[in-house]
Amino acid sequence: MESCALSIFEYLDYREFLRDFYRDQKARHFYFSFRFLSQKTKIDPAHIARVFQCKRHLSEKSLAPFITLCKFNDDEKRYFERLVSFNTARTDRQASQAFESLLSLANVKSLTLRPEQYTFYTKWYHTAVRALIAMRRYTAKDCAKIAQSLSPSITASQARDAVKLLLKLGLIRKNPDGILSATEAHITTGPQWRSLAVNAFQTETLRLAQESLDRHAKELRDISTVTIGIKKARMHEIRQRIAEFRKSIIHLAEEDQDPDDVYQLNIQLFPLTDISREG
Repeated sequence: MESCALSIFEYLDYREFLRDFYRDQKARHFYFSFRFLSQKTKIDPAHIARVFQCKRHLSEKSLAPFITLCKFNDDEKRYFERLVSFNTARTDRQASQAFESLLSLANVKSLTLRPEQYTFYTKWYHTAVRALIAMRRYTAKDCAKIAQSLSPSITASQARDAVKLLLKLGLIRKNPDGILSATEAHITTGPQWRSLAVNAFQTETLRLAQESLDRHAKELRDISTVTIGIKKARMHEIRQRIAEFRKSIIHLAEEDQDPDDVYQLNIQLFPLTDISREG
C-alpha cells in the first residue's frame, strides 16, 4: 500500500484526517474498505464508521495500528498522538495544554489557527493596545506610553511585543508618516480553535474584573451580582436578552466618534446548582 499523500499537519481533528485518508486510499486501491481497516486495526467496522462520523474516539491502544497503517514518520506520529489528546480533552484546561503541545512542534506550519493568532487572545492587553492605537496617535517608538496608558499598566517590552504581533496579524498598520492605525481585519479561526482562544481571553478578562474591585474607584467601575432561581427552559430567553443588551452597548460605543478611554464589558451567567445530582 502506498504512503498517504495527505499531510497530518494540515488537520485540526484527527478524525477528519482519517476520513480523508480512507477516501484517498479507497480511490487508489479497490480492496480498501471498512472490513480491510477492521482487519488491519482489529477494530469493529461499526466503531470505525462512528469515529469517522465524529461520534466516537479511538482508544489509546488503537492508535498504534492506525499509525502503522498511515506510515507516519516520527514527527507525524507525535503530532497525530497529540492531536488525539487535544480532540479527546475533557476540560478547557486539558484542551489548552494539548493545544500548546501541538504548537510546540517546530514543523507545524499550516494550522488553520496560527500560533500568533492564538497568542493574540491569551493576553488581555493585546485587544486593549489595539483599541488604544485606534483612538490615539502612536508610533512604534511610543510603546512606553502605550504601556503606561493601560490599567493595569504593562511593561514597555510587553507593549512592543503586542505592537509587533498586531502588525504581523494585520490588525494594525504603520502609515507612511509612521503613525500606527487600526485596520478592519479580523482573526478568523475554525470553531474548535476559536473556542480555545476565546476561553483563554475570557479567563484573562475575568481575572481583571476581580482585580478591578481593588484597583479602581467605584465611580470608575460597575460590578454587580444577582443570584436568581429560574426554570432551565428560560435560559434560551435570558441568553437572547443578554445578546440584545450586548449589541445595544456595542451600538452605543460605535456612536462615539472620539472615544477617550477603553473599557472591558463582561457579562456572566452560570449555574450554582445541579439538582439532577440529588438522585
